[in-house]
Amino acid sequence: MKTSLILKLNFLIVGLVLVLLAIHKLNTGGLPSSFAEFFNPMHIGSAKISWCETRVKSVIKPEGFQLEQEGMKWFAMGEDRRELDFIAVEKWFGRNCSVRAEITQVDGATLANFKPVIFVKFIDEKVEALGRNEGGTYIWQGKAFKSAELDQALTELGQLVGFSGQD
Repeated sequence: MKTSLILKLNFLIVGLVLVLLAIHKLNTGGLPSSFAEFFNPMHIGSAKISWCETRVKSVIKPEGFQLEQEGMKWFAMGEDRRELDFIAVEKWFGRNCSVRAEITQVDGATLANFKPVIFVKFIDEKVEALGRNEGGTYIWQGKAFKSAELDQALTELGQLVGFSGQD
């Protein structure tokens, strides 16, 4: 065989292996965020915060409402219990499970200033709290960040369930 043919064949094999690895990573949890940022240069300097590691079973807003899935239906519970449009709720999660954010630093003393905005219960029964302080900084799983997208998403969620209360 010619050297150029062997070289071309090696490149094709390496390319195939890389494509198969990328497909596997996407099917089992996604590519690392550094790869996503590389291929999405519009948002350089910002990060993506994903708060839906697994499927969400319910979202609870303290002193507000509860959004809960039972079977293939979503229900809003507050003063009353009513069924919501399944597609609208699923679209909301699809748009807002991952939001652009600016990572910030907080010291240990300011951690006490964070109040829970929502509690998220996942299908594996794990419950996580999304906290926010008066300055508009959120905290999720130890990461502090600011996000106008998350502000908007929480407002939309209140409208979706028919809750008009303010934070």
